Amino acid sequence: MLDISTYLTQGVRDMAVYFSRTETIKKVIAYARYSSDHQNPVSIEIQIEGIREYCKKNGYEIVATFADEAKSGGGTEKRTNYLKMLDKIKNNLLDFDALIVYRYDRAGRNVHDMKVLESILLENKKRFISATEKMAETTAGRFHKNIQYAVNEYERGVIGDRSFDGLKNNARDGLHCGGVPPLGYMLDEEQKLIIDVTEAEAVRKIFKMYDDGYGYGNIAARLNEMGYLTKKKLKFKKNSIHDILINEKYQGTYCYNKAYPRDPNGKNNSHKYKDDEDIIRVHDNHPAIIDKEMFTRVQERIKLKSRKARESKNNYILRGLIQCRNCGAMLHGDVNRDSKNKDIIRSHYRCPNKKVKACDVKPVNRFILEDFVLELLHKSIFQNADIEQITKLINHIIENDEDMLQKIKRYKEALKEQKQQEENLYRSLKYSKSDNMISRITNQIEELSAEQAEFKEKIQAMEKIQQRRFPKEQVQEAIQGLNEYVKANNTEKVKNYLSSYIKKVIVDNEDIEIFLNEENKCA
Repeated sequence: MLDISTYLTQGVRDMAVYFSRTETIKKVIAYARYSSDHQNPVSIEIQIEGIREYCKKNGYEIVATFADEAKSGGGTEKRTNYLKMLDKIKNNLLDFDALIVYRYDRAGRNVHDMKVLESILLENKKRFISATEKMAETTAGRFHKNIQYAVNEYERGVIGDRSFDGLKNNARDGLHCGGVPPLGYMLDEEQKLIIDVTEAEAVRKIFKMYDDGYGYGNIAARLNEMGYLTKKKLKFKKNSIHDILINEKYQGTYCYNKAYPRDPNGKNNSHKYKDDEDIIRVHDNHPAIIDKEMFTRVQERIKLKSRKARESKNNYILRGLIQCRNCGAMLHGDVNRDSKNKDIIRSHYRCPNKKVKACDVKPVNRFILEDFVLELLHKSIFQNADIEQITKLINHIIENDEDMLQKIKRYKEALKEQKQQEENLYRSLKYSKSDNMISRITNQIEELSAEQAEFKEKIQAMEKIQQRRFPKEQVQEAIQGLNEYVKANNTEKVKNYLSSYIKKVIVDNEDIEIFLNEENKCA
């Protein structure tokens, strides 16, 4: 449902400034757009001509013209010249007094985008004019303009709903609903998918390699070596492999209305899927390139890999540091369940080429490797370390923590401003006679008092931390328990700690070799 209330009331604080300006408009920039959805059939040429006539009649000079052809007004992310124009306006790269369009909906049919545009123009003290829609620069005129923006968006929504209904009917009939057919397919005269024999070879190889245990990166590399190209005639990348493997069309199922549309900021939601009841699926609609058994196996493996990735993502503290001596690949975390007892989970660092039989280095037990590396690192750093010196260093860092000092400073400045606001409110209260006004001011004072109490509490807590000093014994205890802390906390700080001392760890089936960054080594 269209909610325009927010947009109608937006910008009230700036109206007086906006409408009080009396500068004469001399220079303008023009913008025109022709819709890909043909919601408004007025061509770019007709729009520009109409703008020129309007400017000639009013004595305006057009200093720059921007136009986007075959672009939808539903969002701005694909309107290249529109975005260039906004960038020039925001950076004061154009000398002009107003932006002029043939109709307001040529700048966009999305209320949010129109308000963003107006805000940018307002900040830069520029006006916004339509050559064909006369609206007075008064509060009523601005209200009328906001209503027009909302109506434009509503019209676009109605047209979109009708178009979508038509596309859904086509989808139920198994007809292609626009866009480029996926790799391996082309369209016949009835807009049905048929197999492109040459491209289908690449698709079959992709599914076969993934079913055999290859990863996205290895599959892409192999295809590129063999000279295969994507539908856009580009080299394969990891993302393109993933998108092909999850496409139901390859098993003969036509699928429509699966992904959510773009969000209000124009971000693509192509990997966020709707509920099954909202998705249109036509099974056995067109020739399959991949049989259903293999397609199902591949989907199960993708789900398993995704689950393993979630399970292992935050646990493998040496990720990115362990290298296979045999093939040079970086080992990654891997989780396996015991074949006899599913409750037993084994964690390893595994060479990615092992699964595709391109390397024979066996997986390394995660816990054994981590304990070995951390123990050696601990000895290297702290075996001959001066505990008193380390204690002094830690306390010095706490006392001079720049981030903490800046936060305390900002909170104190905010507290000072709030106290001044409170004093002003008390003065206003002194001279107030209206019960409503007295009640409003009293509520504001109470809110300010609560905020001040919160700021004071934060300042006291941070000052307490800053003033804290650790004794030598506590530092010694922390050093002894450092390895357990590192294993339990795979944070950015822990990663930085490890990578600052460890250059790399080389493993094979016989040895583990650790290379330290000598410049950071403590003796």
